[in-house]
Order: sequence, then structure tokens, then C-alpha cells
Amino acid sequence: MGFSDIQGTPAQITLFFVDRDSPPPPTPHPLGGAAGTIIRALLLAQLPQAARDALNTLLSTPLDEFFDQAWSNLQGTARGMVQQAIQNGAPNAYNINVNLPPKGSLGAAVGNLSSGLLDLLPPGATGMQLTLSYSLPGFSANFSETTSGIFGSWADPSYTLTFDGEIEISIAVPSDSVNPVGAKTEFLTTNMQAGAGNFFALLIGFEDLISEWLNSQPIGGTGSSLQDQIVGVTVPELQSIFSQLSSGFATAAQFGFLQLAAQINTNPPAGTPEGNTVEFDLTHAFDPGPVVTNAASSGVPTFLRPIIGTSVPQVHDGDPFTVTGSFFPAAQASQLNITWNDTTSGQVAQSEIQWGVAPNGQVPPPQPADVKIVRHGPFDNANNFTAPGLLPNTPYAFRVRDFDVADFIATDWSAWAVLVTTASDQVQLSLNDIANTFLGNATVQGDGSFAAVVSVPASVAPGTYVLSAVMSGQLQAQTSITVVAGSQPLPPAIQVIDPGTGIPFQPGIVVIGRFTLRGTNFAPGTVNFFIDTAGGFSLGQTTADANGGFTTQLTWPVGQPGPHKVV
Repeated sequence: MGFSDIQGTPAQITLFFVDRDSPPPPTPHPLGGAAGTIIRALLLAQLPQAARDALNTLLSTPLDEFFDQAWSNLQGTARGMVQQAIQNGAPNAYNINVNLPPKGSLGAAVGNLSSGLLDLLPPGATGMQLTLSYSLPGFSANFSETTSGIFGSWADPSYTLTFDGEIEISIAVPSDSVNPVGAKTEFLTTNMQAGAGNFFALLIGFEDLISEWLNSQPIGGTGSSLQDQIVGVTVPELQSIFSQLSSGFATAAQFGFLQLAAQINTNPPAGTPEGNTVEFDLTHAFDPGPVVTNAASSGVPTFLRPIIGTSVPQVHDGDPFTVTGSFFPAAQASQLNITWNDTTSGQVAQSEIQWGVAPNGQVPPPQPADVKIVRHGPFDNANNFTAPGLLPNTPYAFRVRDFDVADFIATDWSAWAVLVTTASDQVQLSLNDIANTFLGNATVQGDGSFAAVVSVPASVAPGTYVLSAVMSGQLQAQTSITVVAGSQPLPPAIQVIDPGTGIPFQPGIVVIGRFTLRGTNFAPGTVNFFIDTAGGFSLGQTTADANGGFTTQLTWPVGQPGPHKVV
């Protein structure tokens, strides 16, 4: 791995993206100009102020200045470490004098991930390793050593040690950088040469794993000999700047910039200091288009059949009553509702829909409309659109794309989805008498429900009939209705109401526990309820209004299973 000198140039971050309208295979291009400025501002705006300031400083200050400052702050600690190492190796040493180089030189290289860094990444992660090496030549240490023996004392010998050192920072650059960057830093001095031969090897180190998901792991412990001695040192400046860089990459991932690479750029962008620079390339992956489906039949199975009910179980001919329905096919004669799966690699910020009439199902539509919907991040489930005012029995085509950053970073377009409106949203209501008497029409709503007020013509003879609901020529649901001659009073009647739909259950159905009972044609005043017979097990009482109607909640006892009736 060859190192390039990095002096006087700050780190660079270049954004790459795929043109939103470019045909596959997509080719990344640098994101510059106003678009790049806006996206950079959006990325920085997601960081806390302190992190934003630190990242801006890192991107505007020459990298070697950070290491110069770090070494300046480390010198007192490094001097003490060298002195201690000498005393550990030579307990009788005295007059120890340590001379440190005032400044080093910074170099950088990229290569494959080392096994040590690879072990710190999530399983299966891939990427490269950026190594920053701050070389510190010219360490020296002078000391004397007290000597004595059985034959007396002699002049104490003196030693001069010369050696070089370096601060080395190894940064894991995962290409699937949904994981923040991990930095492993080591301060390492080696190749120490003594005046009296190879006196000892000294290892001084510090390590700080700056990503939140990495645990700090010690380089080692103080050994019994100088050759394997390692001591931990903290350098807050380096820890801070690289932790903010890691936060910046994590923020970029939220906008879809998921691919991260590092390089040594020998020809930095115009307007930046000349010289080699460390460059991080953040690339927005090419996202496939969504898949558009009809929201009314999105593939979710339903086991609820259409049902209808009447507001009263008996009626005089000519008197109005209400027929209600639920779970009918959703209204699609005058509107279509589409949905799609969001495919942005980052947060979805905007969706764009193009749609229009597709004659004979041909796409693209001759004159498509264009609609943009503002979205609100990863928890926004507004991935649907309703096209209103449509013509019945007509094909329409729709396509959709999503944006990570409004108007700048988009997915590919979906394929055109052709949907055909139904011939009608009308339900025909009729009786199954000899004449198949038509009672009226009802319009189904977008949720598959309807309500219509109808009346039985005077020509219909008294009796109990089946009331049918037919839609597009298909029988959907039926219920019963009793027609009473106008000269006869309507007998009291009760209905058990489904709380979910407001439609009466079929006669004879009661749910154990709380249920709703609706009554009509009762005498105004108190109404008592019993199981099976008057005076039997009491269910309670309610009060009928001046028109003889009531709606009340009762509780069917758990201990009364089997066929029973409420009287």
C-alpha cells in the first residue's frame, strides 16, 4: 500500500447520483451546482449544531493541521511514556532526557480491509480501508544507568536511543454504508535503534472506535518486557472529527446515498488547494421504480361478502324505509384509487404520478396529467392517489416514481399500470315478487358501502319478500322485508344490529355478551326483555319513544347457549 503525501489540503466529499431520467444501465455523475448545494445543506441540517460545526471544520481545514495539533497535545504524554518505558527496561536509569520531533508529515493510502477492521464490521460487510499515517522521525532519548558489582563501582554508562514514530488511523469504509464509518486509530512507534545496539522496541498506542455500534477494544496490556509494551492514550481531537464524519455519512444514508468509497485524489476539484487530498465519494444508488396496483383490489384477500339490511323489518306499502349495504365492490365508475410500494433507498420526500386516458389500453397516455405529492419520511404511508371525475367503462394508465430529496434524487418510473373503470357504481334494489318489482337505485361509495331510501309500491300484495341487491348484472346480497296492508297496524318488531356495519343481523342471531337491539312499533313507555317467555330470564328493560322506537344495549348471559329468543 503506497502512501501519498497529504499536506495543506482538507478532506473532500463528492456526491454522485444517477440522472433521474437516464435510461438503464444508470451511470453515476457528480452532483454539482445548485442541486449539490441544496442537498449538502439538507444533509448538514439533519445534524446537531455541534456536529454540523465540527464536520464543516473538517471539510475546510487541511488534514495535516489536525494531526499537527493532536501531536502537540500528545507530546507531554508521549515523553512520559518513553521515560517510563526506559525505566521499566532499565530500573537503574537516571538523568533521562527525551527529545521529540516538533511536527510530523501526513500520508494516506487506500487498500483492502485488514482482518482487524473487518472483524469490527457487521457480518457480510464489504468495503475498503483508508489509512492516514502521521510520520514522526527523529525521536531521541539520553540516559545514564547506575552500575555496581562485587569488585566495586565504575563509571556509569550513558545511552542514546534514536527512533521514529507515527500516528496511524485506519478507517473502515464500508461500501454498504447504511452502517456508519468505523475508525480504528493507533499511535505506533517502532524501529528504535540504541547507541549500544538494538536496546529495545517500544510500542505506544491509542485506539478509539468512534462509531456508536462498535465497542472499544483495548490494543493490549502492559507486558513484562519492553518488546510487547502497549499503553492506551486518548486524543479527543481526532476522536471528535472522525465521529462527526461518521455522523455525516449516516445522515447521507437517510437521503439514499448508501454507497461510500475513499480515494487519494491527486487532482482535487477546482477552487480547492492544490495537492493530494483524501476524497470520500458518496453515491446515491439507482433505485428501481415502484409497482402500481389498484387500491380497491390490492391483492389482500377478503372473506367478507356483501350484505344489506333494512331500517325496519316490516313496512306499509308506500312508506319510506332505508336500505344499507356494506362490503360491496368499491366505486370505480367515476374514480380510481391506486397504491404503490415506495422504493427509495433513503427517506421518501415526494411522489410523482402521471396518469390519463389510455385509448384501447395503449400507453403512454396521449395527454397525461402530472401530480406531485409531498411525503414525510419513512413512516409516511400516503403511498396512494385517487383520480376523480372519470368516465365509466374507460381505460386509464398510471405510473409513479419516488424522490429521496424533492425534485433532485428520484427512483426510476414504475411500469404503466392500466386500470379500467366499471360500467356503473349503481346497485339496483328489487323484490322477488311476481313482477320483480324495482324499488330504486343506490350509489356505492369508495369504501364499498351505500344507503338509499326506497318505498314499496301499492301494487305489491302483503307478505314477506326477499329484497335483492344487484350490481353490474350480478346478484350481490339479499335480505327479507315484510309488507303489511295499509289497513293493518304494524306489529312490534326487534332487530339485532351489527355494531361494525350498523346493519341488522339475520333474524335469530345474537352474540353472547353485549349486543345492540333496535325496536319499532312499540307502545311508548317501558319495554321489558326476557329469554324465551315473558317472566323468564330477564335481560333488562328500556323505554320506547313517542313513535314506539328504541335502540338499546343488552347483555346475553354466558350461561344461556343454544337456540333461544328474545321476547
